[in-house]
Amino acid sequence: MIGVIELVGFGAELRKVIEWILDIMQLVMYISLMLEDWRYAWWVEA
Repeated sequence: MIGVIELVGFGAELRKVIEWILDIMQLVMYISLMLEDWRYAWWVEA
């Protein structure tokens, strides 16, 4: 049987991992938006 302390510790680790993944997804979305803006501006100027 798993102890409550181990379970709570695992939950905290899981939350950290999820927050980390969300941060990375946000960063990827931000970068892709910037690239699209840059590509669009470059296309308009060309």
